Parts: sequence; structure tokens; C-alpha cells
Amino acid sequence: MGIAEKFARSIGFGQVSDLYNIDRNGGCKMSFYLNGYAYGSNPAKRSTVDIKNPVTREVMGTLPLAEGNEDAERVLSYAEEGLAIWENTPLYRRAQIMNKFADLLEKNEERVAETLCRNMGRPISECHGEVSLTVALTRGYVEKANHEYGEVMPQNQPGLENDIIFTRREPLGVCMCIVPFNAPVELFAHKTVPALLMGNSVIAKMPSSDPMPILIMADLLTQAGVPHQTIQLLYASGKFVSQYINKSPRIAAITFTGSTQVGRAVYEDSAPQLHRVFLEMGGNDPLILTEDADLDYAADQLVSTRTLNGGQVCCSSKRTLVPDTIADAFVEKVKARIAKVRQGNPLDPRTELGSLINAEAAAEVKRQIDETVRQGAICVCGGEIKDDVFLTPTLLDGVTSDMDVAKNMEIFGPVMTIIRYHSIEEAIEIANQTEYGLQAGIIAKDATQGIAIGARIKAGMVVVNGAGSYRHMDMPFGGFKNSGIGREGIAITLEEFSQPKCYVMKNVLNSVDFSNN
Repeated sequence: MGIAEKFARSIGFGQVSDLYNIDRNGGCKMSFYLNGYAYGSNPAKRSTVDIKNPVTREVMGTLPLAEGNEDAERVLSYAEEGLAIWENTPLYRRAQIMNKFADLLEKNEERVAETLCRNMGRPISECHGEVSLTVALTRGYVEKANHEYGEVMPQNQPGLENDIIFTRREPLGVCMCIVPFNAPVELFAHKTVPALLMGNSVIAKMPSSDPMPILIMADLLTQAGVPHQTIQLLYASGKFVSQYINKSPRIAAITFTGSTQVGRAVYEDSAPQLHRVFLEMGGNDPLILTEDADLDYAADQLVSTRTLNGGQVCCSSKRTLVPDTIADAFVEKVKARIAKVRQGNPLDPRTELGSLINAEAAAEVKRQIDETVRQGAICVCGGEIKDDVFLTPTLLDGVTSDMDVAKNMEIFGPVMTIIRYHSIEEAIEIANQTEYGLQAGIIAKDATQGIAIGARIKAGMVVVNGAGSYRHMDMPFGGFKNSGIGREGIAITLEEFSQPKCYVMKNVLNSVDFSNN
């Protein structure tokens, strides 16, 4: 019996909850706008997409695609209406609503996590972790927003010493939030929550493959009190988004997480309108081991982080650089650790590695593995596709610095590559030879050596004494080079989604004559 068959039997194949379906007759009571229409009121004649569980092929729901100028006009018009309502809502009230959303999400964790698991094939334990993290980061954004202070400029310029200048932060306007498939719940919140807190309205473009948990998220936002014009969902092709939304002068900002190729297209679409653009894109992150590294710890770090979310993590350690003096021993350690990975039914709490997002993604990772082997690498273990969407964790040894995977080939799956080096100078050179610069890891017993190496790595973050796949909700997350523009996290995103306005009170400190008092 295959993994998919076991999974289907465990959940009751074919039993689809009506709660997640679009009811064109208005039967669904969700209150947000989808593609500019009230949920459930879409015209009968339009293209639709069946949203499937990648493991069982169960149809979880059918979503209509946004099409043409009429849909675009409706989306943009409602977003402008939502902005007019929301930007005039006091901050304390917006914060109360976001806290209520966090409470609702916490109460609905099981529902959202299970939907994410079924729609993505991610292990249920990781799905629960993503939802609980989203609750925490929402509350963190609320706390930060409640303590966003303005500034008063110093009286340090001759001739202006009697003026008072202070600043307030104001919304940008309509914000386009493009959400990726690999962490849709968390990254939907990382984009929409700060945008809403700062008074913007939001159009959230859902991922094509796994939009179902976001439907619930948007519904919870409107239940909490966000006007349905203010938070809209968009289910559309990339062509529609490019033509009608990203190029529109009616939006103010775009935040995007996804591939570098698509990120460049978003940037090009936005350039004529000078939109604010925040891009979190690809990575081919290095993990450098020094000769004194603890090999058992390093192997566990590499395997556990590289199999996290099926290896579909932009900031995971995709290239492992190991001194040739310890490489053979390390390869054996990694191979043994891979053998312990439990892959199977994503709904089983014991499962550590589920499926990839779809069969096409699995086939692409397999193609990249085969291409790397063709270039001279050795497949130590793994490299097999099971039931179309399950890729066995893979270890590639003998990778050299001239291979594509050692440069700009980003493998979005549970694949570990070993590159042997002779000197730390060589390791740093290989680490920096890629177009990406998202994250790096260094494992060394000497922390000062790790920091010194990290200072020479061109990346947005360096993890000393650990591998990649690291993201704290507060940190300004983002990369160098072609890994992105801007940063995302509680420490910085509220500022990204607002703009300071200066108010000048001219000559007020010299406007009253006190001589007669």
C-alpha cells in the first residue's frame, strides 16, 4: 500500500467539507471579498480551479479565477473604499481588531492547521507550529504598533530655532501582498497584519496551489472587525496580477515572497509607478563547517533543517561546505541521520517529512538531482519520487564549485549537497559565488572564528553554531544581492508599511510677547 493510499484511508477519501467550498448561490457565509466579489456571489460563467490535496488528490474546493478588466476594476475600487474606511479608524481600534483576530486564530488553530496540512502535504506538527507562531507574531505586531512614536527635530539650525517640527506615521495606501505557497499562514500574517495595523487596505494574492487556509484567515479577519473591502483576496494568474494590479497607479506598495525570477518581474511592473516594493526572494545558502565542528551536531542541524517543510524553505542550507579532512566522516553521519527521518502521512503527528507541494515541484527537484549527478556528483542516498509528490531525502556528495548547484541552482526540496574545500578562504569564496545572499550557517567550536567567517559572507543573516532555516518573528528578515529588497519582521515592517509626515509649527516659540506679563 502506497503512502497516498494510506493517507486517503486515514482521512476518508472523498469526504470534502462544505465549509471550504465556494457556493455560487450564496450558501457560504464567509464575508470577505474574493476577486472583488462578495464570497459566494461570483458570476456563473468564469474559469475555475479545483484546489487539491497533493497526497490524496482530494478536491478541497473550487475557486474562480479573476479575469479581465471588470474584475480588476472591482478589486481596486473596493480596495480604495476599504482604505477610506480603515485609514480613518483610530490606531487603538485597529489594534483591538487585530488582537481579536489573534484570539480567533488561536481558537481555530486545529481547523487552520489541518486545512494547511491537507492542502500542502506539510506535516501536521509543523502546521500547528506555523499557526501558533502566527498568533504570536500578530500580537507582537500589535504591541509594536501601540508603541510607534513620532519624533521631534532638534533646534540646531540657525534661523529655525523657534520652530517645532514633529513627525507622524501615515498609511501608504492600497497594498498588494503576494503570498507564497511554502508558509502561507505565517507569511499572509507577516504581510497583511502590519499593513492593516498601519491603516492600509490590502489585496492579498493567494498562492495557486494551497489557498485554502488563507480563506479561513481572511474570514477570521472580517469576523474580528476588518471591513471586507479592506481585506480582499485575489485568486488569479500571474498574468492578471501583472497586467491589472502590479502596474496600476492605484496601488501604493507591493510586498512579495517567492522566486527571484518572479520577483524581478514584479519589480519591473512596479517601476513606472514607483511603488514601494519589498521583495523576499530565493536563496542558495551555504553552511560552512570548520575542522573542529561537532559532526553529530552538524549532521543533525543539516538534516533537520533541510527536511523542514519538505526542504521548501528559501533560507535553508542548500550547499554544505566541509573540510576535505573530515568530509568522509561527515557524509556517513548525514547518511545515518537521514535514515532516521520519518516520511509519510502528513496528518500523522509522528511524521517529520511530508510531500512536496505538487507533482510538478517533485519532478523539478528530481530533474535537478539528475542534472547534478550528470555533472559528476554522487547520489549517496535518496533521490526517488514516490506516489508523485513524495521525494525521499537526498544526499549528494562530490559536488564541485563549478557545478550549477554550487552556484545559482536553488533546489526547493529535501536535498543536501556536500562541497569539499581545502582552506577556509576557498570555502568563503565558494559561499559568495552565488547571485543569492539570503542566509548562511557556520558550525565551529570557536564562536569568534564563526563570527569572523560570517563577517565575510555576503548574506542578510549569519547563523553561528547552526544551520539555516532560521527566522525569528522579530528580526528584520531579508537578503543581500538577488535575494531581495527590504526586510520583514516585527522590528521593521510597520515602518515599511507607513510613511513619516513632518508637521512644522513655524516660529511658535517666539510668537507670544511675554514682556507685558
